Amino acid sequence: MYTPAWNKALNTGQQIAWVSAVWAPGTLTTAAPDTEGKWAMAPLPQWSKGEDVTGSWGGSSTP
Repeated sequence: MYTPAWNKALNTGQQIAWVSAVWAPGTLTTAAPDTEGKWAMAPLPQWSKGEDVTGSWGGSSTP
């Protein structure tokens, strides 16, 4: 993550998803400028129905 190879994978469509936190859009503008407008946010899967659990990176649904 955050390497030239990672940036290239984001920018060329080799990496199609990234579990991250609320600050991710700011990173994408510099790491993957050619993909502007192609990214979207999605809710994380939950272990139990009705829960809304997240982790410190915004990518963990472990309570």
